[in-house]
Amino acid sequence: MSLPKVELDTLVLDPSHPDRTIQVGSDLPNNIRPNLIKFLKSKSHCFAWSHRDMTGISEEVITHKLNVDPTFKPVQQKRR
Repeated sequence: MSLPKVELDTLVLDPSHPDRTIQVGSDLPNNIRPNLIKFLKSKSHCFAWSHRDMTGISEEVITHKLNVDPTFKPVQQKRR
C-alpha cells in the first residue's frame, strides 16, 4: 500500500538565513496554513539547524566513529 503524494511548499523562516527552510503541505486548509507559518516563524530560534545548535549534547553522542584498524586493507564484500 503506498501513501498518497503530498505537494509541499518550501518556505524560508528567516530572510537573514535563506538556507534554513522548512516544507509545509500546500493543501493545508486556508484557516490553518497562515497560522501555522506564523507560529513556525515565531519559533524558528528553537530549530536545530546544525549540531552546533544543540547545546548541552556531548560530541561523543553525535560523533560517528568506525572502530577499524587503519593497517588493514579495505575489502569489498560480494553483492547478496
